[in-house]
Amino acid sequence: MSSARYDFDMPETVRSVCNSLSTAGERAYLVGGSLRDLLSGRPPVDWDLATTATPKRIMEIFSRVVPTGIDHGTVTVLMGDDALEVTTLRGDGAYTDGRHPDSVEFIKDIEEDLARRDFTINAMAWEPEERILHDPFGGRDDLTARLLRAVGDPVARFTEDGLRVMRAARFAATLDFDIEKGTLEAMPAATPKLVLVSVERRRDELLKTLKARAPSRGLLIMKEFGMFDRLIDEVHNLEDGQDESEPGAWKRTVRRVDFCPAQNALRLAALLLDAIPRPRKPFASLRLDRKTHKKASRLLNIGKIDYQSDWTNARIRRFLYETGADIAMDIITLWKADLRVADTNFGAADELLDRVKSAMSSGDPLAAKDLRVDGDDMMTDLDLEPGPHLGNLLERLLSHVIDHPEDNEKSKLIEIARGML
Repeated sequence: MSSARYDFDMPETVRSVCNSLSTAGERAYLVGGSLRDLLSGRPPVDWDLATTATPKRIMEIFSRVVPTGIDHGTVTVLMGDDALEVTTLRGDGAYTDGRHPDSVEFIKDIEEDLARRDFTINAMAWEPEERILHDPFGGRDDLTARLLRAVGDPVARFTEDGLRVMRAARFAATLDFDIEKGTLEAMPAATPKLVLVSVERRRDELLKTLKARAPSRGLLIMKEFGMFDRLIDEVHNLEDGQDESEPGAWKRTVRRVDFCPAQNALRLAALLLDAIPRPRKPFASLRLDRKTHKKASRLLNIGKIDYQSDWTNARIRRFLYETGADIAMDIITLWKADLRVADTNFGAADELLDRVKSAMSSGDPLAAKDLRVDGDDMMTDLDLEPGPHLGNLLERLLSHVIDHPEDNEKSKLIEIARGML
């Protein structure tokens, strides 16, 4: 069945945009992930609209519009504090570069627009005015069957845009879907097209995959078909043997990723924890944002923990000092995931986590800012000149009070510092 009637609730902003387009004599459709979520019973995160109106016409209908992707028919309509992407129905020309259509033609036929989309579950459109669901390729049935199927000829779909093979792996993980046999068989031959796609687009697909409840489903597909090539080359060193009873490095890796919370830095570190040799500049090729890159690299460089239950409280504080209190919880979380992969009792990780939480809430000094003296005190009481030696002196004092927190008093610290000069 190519169409059926459905009723969905939409935010007032989305309904208002649809009504304005309809009043202006145009047709509006809800498409993409928002429609897929509604049909699956999940609340949509983003709302995407398609319309028969051209970008020029959209800008005539609405007073506040940003031409975000006008060459490909996409503009952003601003309604109060909300922003809504509205895209003109279109047909695509050939994809000579394996990334973008050579030409775009604005059209009026919704089914022709849906025919250019990647997977059947993304090739549906709901028309609010008539309450009609347009489903020419059986996306509703595939959604029910939890099946990812290419629209039309899968080879043609994957050849048009090299990123679509990664999108297939990502949807398999994030939606927990199987990939239809013909679609899966078309992926290996299309994977070389990925090298034509920018690192940033491939990185974003990987990070979206890592947000899945169990990313392993997508990661296994990516590795099998060589999708990490020129993205994270170190993954190629993670191989598996033939004996399923003893999973090799790669299967251990994806299980570890699954056991980590859905945080980019944690799961990226879990991805390369078994890499040999350890990359000198991990994740450099991904062009991550600075915060994520720094955190993932720190987690990976610290690696695994050799905690023993007989660690003293001072040793716990030194652990926090050496790793950084800001990242200690994540280090333990990564270690716990590694213990679970090895089917080892992870009670030690929980014990360390409890002891670390206790140390962090005790008020004992764990960083230079916790000392009862600062650089000004050093200069005033010890008659020192400004310079990097002040920072070095404070770090030595911190190392001392990590073991002797009772000495964290100004007078004592000044005397200890004097003996260090």
